Amino acid sequence: MKNLCGHRLRALPELYAEMQHYLESTEADIDRYGEGAFLNNFEAELAAKLGLEAAVFLPSGVMAQLVAIKLWALDSGLERFACHETCHLINHEEEAYRELLKFEVQLIGTADRMPLADDLDSLSADSVSSLIYELPLRSLGGELPTWDQWCAIKRLCRDRGIRLHIDGARVFETATHFGHSVAEIVAGADSVFLSFYKGFGSTSGSMLLGSADFIQQARTWIRRFGGNLYQIYALALPARLNYTRRLDRFPDYVAKAKQIAQLLQQHFGLTIIPATVQTNMFHVVLPLEPEILTARLQGYTAAKLNLPIWTDAPVAGMSRCEFTVGDATLEFSDEEIITIFEDVLQVQTQS
Repeated sequence: MKNLCGHRLRALPELYAEMQHYLESTEADIDRYGEGAFLNNFEAELAAKLGLEAAVFLPSGVMAQLVAIKLWALDSGLERFACHETCHLINHEEEAYRELLKFEVQLIGTADRMPLADDLDSLSADSVSSLIYELPLRSLGGELPTWDQWCAIKRLCRDRGIRLHIDGARVFETATHFGHSVAEIVAGADSVFLSFYKGFGSTSGSMLLGSADFIQQARTWIRRFGGNLYQIYALALPARLNYTRRLDRFPDYVAKAKQIAQLLQQHFGLTIIPATVQTNMFHVVLPLEPEILTARLQGYTAAKLNLPIWTDAPVAGMSRCEFTVGDATLEFSDEEIITIFEDVLQVQTQS
């Protein structure tokens, strides 16, 4: 079955066959407690790509970002960090920052827009140890600041002595919007987190990047958090494979996302968030109750739609869905996409 959002769905036998083929063409060894040529070369490759000194591969992004804020707290002596109120640490991690680290958080901005430099005016090196900034902001459909706005944020953090940590789970998806390389985008940040199971479509796995000293300390805390697994090659191998496979595809994904958003606006009058699509992700508001939409999505058999319903919608009785473009999405024609939404919305449009 074709998959509308994200990358093509594959069964386990196909995934294992793909890994077998990859192993036959790649010099890979088995790591032990974070040491192994394949794993360490992958870490060095990502560090060079982002223009940072070092990197470490971890099993989860939750752990990566907790380690980052822990290290910046130790560096500053302040167990308080700042972030937008939709930050993943606040909303999707069972308050691990508080329950495990006993940290406090200072929220910036408002939920309905990107935080900009003016929203950071209350922050100082005496009030917070670090700022977590998500690029792009998933809760707003992948919205991003302008390049000048982003540079102003980095400059403010530098001038005030606030450590800047980038939640870059989807940072490679932002290069088209910014018109700059990922290295230029993260330049000036103190630490960066990457994810491999989102835009790259791999299994679980993440990377934490920063200075050599930061990463050396991070390895100690990863061990303390239980993330220094005896062997992690089973996550690192598909991560590197899918990173290499899709690294240059993001401009195609972004272009397709813009095209689909325009289709949905023109043919159905649907609201797109953000109004101007900036990455390979956007939110679309459908005129259906979430329960009704869920039933229709589950009952649709012509394709797997995979449209996660977001937690809020602008108007009661509406559903806000997340649309993410990947390899699988590129296989759909405009006509097929229009037909799918005609079926889901139970309307007929004139092409």
